[in-house]
Amino acid sequence: MRILLALSLVAICCSLWVGAEVLIQPDFQKEKVLGKWYGIGLASNSNWFQGKKNHMKMCTTIITPTADGNMEVTATFPKMDRCEKKTMTYIKTEQPGRFRAKSPRYGSEHDMRVVETNYDEFILMYTLKTKGPETNQIVSLFARDKDVRPELLDKFQSFAKAQGLTDENILILPHTECAVAPTCGPPVTPLMGEWVGVAVASDCPMFSAMKAEMKTEPVVKFWKDGANLICGTGFRTSKGCQKREITLKENGNGHFTYSVPQMGDSVMTILSITPTLCLAHTLTNAPDGKVYIELQFFKRGAEPPEGAKKQFSDYAIKLGLKEDNIVFFEKGEKCHFK
Repeated sequence: MRILLALSLVAICCSLWVGAEVLIQPDFQKEKVLGKWYGIGLASNSNWFQGKKNHMKMCTTIITPTADGNMEVTATFPKMDRCEKKTMTYIKTEQPGRFRAKSPRYGSEHDMRVVETNYDEFILMYTLKTKGPETNQIVSLFARDKDVRPELLDKFQSFAKAQGLTDENILILPHTECAVAPTCGPPVTPLMGEWVGVAVASDCPMFSAMKAEMKTEPVVKFWKDGANLICGTGFRTSKGCQKREITLKENGNGHFTYSVPQMGDSVMTILSITPTLCLAHTLTNAPDGKVYIELQFFKRGAEPPEGAKKQFSDYAIKLGLKEDNIVFFEKGEKCHFK
């Protein structure tokens, strides 16, 4: 009789768990969460979290797309007297806003759901972490800025408590000055020198206004000026040769940041590079609060292999761009750098 009662209680608990399925952000748009975030709040019922939470501080997180449509998430956080970095690949599922990952260090399985986001301010996430027979809950709050509205902190704490977590399980992370740490990812060296633009795709309004002038292949050149990495672009328009230069800051793992007045702060990621081909993705946080995407395809020497342009178009559309956001350049007189 006691065994039957115990089994009945297990069945009831299981049915309650299924009934309390965590909802996911409707119409989730993955390309809009790319870029830089700060870890604001963390809540968990795991023993590991309880043992570490008094030493935890705010982390900096960079989300970038992978060539196969998943997301690479790199978190940099302070540990003792240094900054440490951890990277995980979030594998997309058939349900937009739901991802799976496996910790390369601990082997734990992660089932992650984007509960709510407005893309330009915050992300509220729920994770089930499983290792062996043990399953724990994790609730995370990320924001584009280090300081957030009190209402967002209330939202985070209320949601965590709705999942059965207590005040002892919830932590608002203290500020830290730990920057995105340089790593031994794809080095600058393969970028150096002159490239020719094959195609570009962007949803930026300025790009839409200028694309009629973007007909002949632009020249893109990377070079060092002291400790700075410079990216110069030269393109021919109806007004002649136009050139611009930006200073890139290397943040490691193929990521570069830069700022352009009146355009905003950008993160450029080298998705793929060979001696003759380069695919770069740029995410710009504009002053108006919107986030814009740019995808660039460069060549050096020989023409790209057959099918490469279609692959570029297909990938741009996967990122949420449209066909009229894509420009393939024609051959013509180029604007070279000295």
